[in-house]
Amino acid sequence: MSWGARVVLLVVLCTSPGHGKAAEQQGFLDGSKLFDLCKEDGSITNQHVCVGYLMGVADVGQQLHNGTLCMPTGVGVSDLRALVMEYLHDNPQQWRFAAYSTVLTVFLDAFPCSKEEESSTQPQRPTKGN
Repeated sequence: MSWGARVVLLVVLCTSPGHGKAAEQQGFLDGSKLFDLCKEDGSITNQHVCVGYLMGVADVGQQLHNGTLCMPTGVGVSDLRALVMEYLHDNPQQWRFAAYSTVLTVFLDAFPCSKEEESSTQPQRPTKGN
């Protein structure tokens, strides 16, 4: 994904409502368009756009939701795609919402931080005498 596309995605995600119901506001993609892009029988170009989009949301989401979104090591883009496609398949009423919000909601639900991870992602306060 180009730096320009990442910047646009970052701006879009910064204005997202975060965890909870998907945003009713529209971004570049809604759930319906994302579902079409991510279909297994879609074009190679659509598959690449889908993967890039999901990786971008995952990368930016982990930065913006540090302490609440903790993707474990070893999660691949095919895993992310499967989660999102399952959610969209099971929830067609969500297709009208902004794709970034839907994807972020799926990731936050699938990869919540444990209490241990939450404390390790928070900045440590210096102790007296340091």
